[in-house]
Amino acid sequence: MIDYRVSFVGTVGDRRDPSVVLSVIEASEIIIVVDDAVADMRETQVACERGADLLIRLFDHVRIAGNAPWLNPLNERLNKTRPIAKRKHERTVVVGIGQVEADVYVGFHDWKAEVSLFEPPPVSAAPIGALLAGPLIASEAFKAVFQDVIPEVYRASYAVDALTYGNQISRAALPVLANEVDILIAGCGSVGFAIVDALVYWPVPLSGRVVLLDNGFVEERNTYKYAWLPYELAVGGDAKVNLLKGRLEHAHPELQVIVEPKKVEEFDGDVPLVAVVSVDNLPARRQSQDIYTKHAINVAIEATRVEHASMTYGDTACIYCYYHNSPEERLNYDVVAATVGRDQKWVEAMLRSNETLDDVTLRAIAQYRSSDAEPFLAFRGQPLRALLQRFPYAEATVSVGGVQARVSTAFVSSMAGTLGLVEALKLHTTDASAYRESLCADMLGIFHRNNRKIPAKVEDCAICASLPRQQYYRKLWKTDCA
Repeated sequence: MIDYRVSFVGTVGDRRDPSVVLSVIEASEIIIVVDDAVADMRETQVACERGADLLIRLFDHVRIAGNAPWLNPLNERLNKTRPIAKRKHERTVVVGIGQVEADVYVGFHDWKAEVSLFEPPPVSAAPIGALLAGPLIASEAFKAVFQDVIPEVYRASYAVDALTYGNQISRAALPVLANEVDILIAGCGSVGFAIVDALVYWPVPLSGRVVLLDNGFVEERNTYKYAWLPYELAVGGDAKVNLLKGRLEHAHPELQVIVEPKKVEEFDGDVPLVAVVSVDNLPARRQSQDIYTKHAINVAIEATRVEHASMTYGDTACIYCYYHNSPEERLNYDVVAATVGRDQKWVEAMLRSNETLDDVTLRAIAQYRSSDAEPFLAFRGQPLRALLQRFPYAEATVSVGGVQARVSTAFVSSMAGTLGLVEALKLHTTDASAYRESLCADMLGIFHRNNRKIPAKVEDCAICASLPRQQYYRKLWKTDCA
């Protein structure tokens, strides 16, 4: 049986011995230690359960320590997920919740989850903060284990605020009011599964409608990247939308879940208030434009990066315009400069002129990143944009016997899905709808420092005026006339 926790990139069909990377994975124990003072909170259980579900996808030894009654059944479930550890653990990473001794601390309050390398952040009854904390627990444990072998890992204290997306105090501690939803989830891959996972853990009973749109089926390899997907269900090969429907209806019996096992362009049903788009390719994102109503949340992952854009037609650019803008318009020169270790003027000139990269420049970038030069030299004679489009690689990359091994970073999908859902539910909450933000950030770097706003409205866009776009306008007119 193939261990899908590690895949290799090299010669086509290359399946080299994964012992180098797997030895790190199998010999590492992750312990989430819970302070008794906060263990009785439902939010603490949600954060720990989500974090542990993501970690057990990768590591053999994952457990939660403390005295709360919900710990034993959760640990039993984790043991059943990966019951046979191939190696005795040699290193331990401890993630702390509350006033405990740990290697790294995660807390949550209001709309925010926080990470600290030095002292425990506050923990309070904050359902959105708890939803965000789960992926951060997994992310920080991952970073601690792989920081010596993955150059892109950067460890620091930071916060993720789902209201303002900054490392500052929320402008307002708004309550979570949404209990009736009307959402289309277009694309039910790892991000779509994460959106549903966050819905399952939503703190109040939900009613209304959720439409699940995807024509795919689960398979064995999904178990390493899709949180909470049991092996026995994955190998059954069921339709993704059917599995998600069952889980959602069990969590929220009053919720109407409609499955659409078809491609995006084949959807012809009633369109909900907001669409959360998590399809896995750009053409499908553009095709899906015509099925949306006024509001769309575009959610994507690329390597270890999370991106979502909150769009309202007539007020902001649409997905067509968002991806049609030139890379120079969409890139933050300061962020790129910090990524490659060059000044902003050099970055801007390289992107505008399309000048190609030489050995000296590529070696300098590799040295700045404390990385092996060979992967960078593969971009010799190509423009800077080509390097940026593949940086920092797919998933998290380490070297094994001369080939690159990609290690699962399921927490990236989980964070993307959670943020996308929270952004969508802001549209169901009057007070929160004023806080509409978009985010582009790397979870192996300093999460909050790579923000970008949604693009401004594009007037007289040739794409929006094209024939395919008229499908959307006709649907909108029908809605308005009704």
